[in-house]
Amino acid sequence: MQKGAVLQSPTLQFGAILCKKTRKSIKRYAKTQNKRTNTCAFKNITLSLQQKKKQKQLNPKTRKGTKIMKTSEINNSIIGKRVNGIFLATPITGTITEIVEDYCPVTKVLCGKGVKIELDEPLHDGNDVYTSYESTARVYDDWGNLEYTKIMN
Repeated sequence: MQKGAVLQSPTLQFGAILCKKTRKSIKRYAKTQNKRTNTCAFKNITLSLQQKKKQKQLNPKTRKGTKIMKTSEINNSIIGKRVNGIFLATPITGTITEIVEDYCPVTKVLCGKGVKIELDEPLHDGNDVYTSYESTARVYDDWGNLEYTKIMN
């Protein structure tokens, strides 16, 4: 929030850092609305912010309760396992057939890692037909489409 910002409602729907000035402005707003100091609105805001922080701490790298696949988890033991994921904005299922590793051509350092997936059903995109695809991510920060690939139990 910027300095001197006025709150539009006593319940805050987005995350904001509560400093002393913000607390004072919340109490001031509550006084003007209810003609008395409404500490319930302040408590609701702090509770909702604490709950959001707790959720982020519990699930830093998850999507809807499922664990995101990382490059550190890729090894030969996952070959042959069933996976589901997203390819061309379409949910797909398939089987892991091999491990893919990308090396930097200059430094010869491993920069990307992933899996090659044979699709259960061919995926049509215009005139192209896909029967397999590679789900990869960068090694140093796990960014890539590998995070949308999940191993099925």
